Amino acid sequence: MFSGYIDFLREIGLEIEIFGRDAIVVKTLPVILSQIQAREIISDIADQLGEQNQMPSLQEKKEKILASLACHAAIKANSVLSSDEVAALCRDLEENTF
Repeated sequence: MFSGYIDFLREIGLEIEIFGRDAIVVKTLPVILSQIQAREIISDIADQLGEQNQMPSLQEKKEKILASLACHAAIKANSVLSSDEVAALCRDLEENTF
C-alpha cells in the first residue's frame, strides 16, 4: 500500500521503510507533526490510501494525504499553548496578508 508513495512521503518529511509484509518503520516525521504519535499518522495515511482506489489521479491522492496531515498539525479548540507558541503564531499571522 505504501510502496508507491515512499518518495512522496519523503518529500513532505515523512520517511518510512517497509519492514516485512505488513509492517513499516517510521524513520522521520515532519517537525510540525512531532507531537502526534507516528502510529496515528500512519494509520490515517493508510486509511486515506485505502479509500482512494476510485480516485483517478495521483495528484488527488497526494492532496488528500496532505489535507489529512494538515488536520493533525492544526491547533484544536481549547488547546493550551505556551507563550512561545502564541508568539510564533502571531509572527506567522503578521507575515501573511489576507
